[in-house]
Amino acid sequence: MNPLIKNTAIVTSLALSCAAAFAAASLKAKVVAVDAGKVTIETAGAAPAWLQQGTSVQALGWPTKVVSVDGNKVVLESTPSRASNVKVASDLVVQEISKQERFGC
Repeated sequence: MNPLIKNTAIVTSLALSCAAAFAAASLKAKVVAVDAGKVTIETAGAAPAWLQQGTSVQALGWPTKVVSVDGNKVVLESTPSRASNVKVASDLVVQEISKQERFGC
């Protein structure tokens, strides 16, 4: 096997295994209310530990901040213009922002 191809295959497999190790957690939820810049979502069960007040998450197509968590209801902060595009009763996925993304890696 050509050494260049072999080295490329090794580097690619290492990069993919690193990406899998740092994969962010995700959660499916449903939008229950939209009020100005606040979007309230409801999870199927209790909110996971990574979904805490003050945490930044990826939701609604952009990074957003968690305002509050009360059982299975979570309030996300958004700009009023972005929140106006969100429909009540729509499904969405909330993803944890990995440490790499938080620090610009």
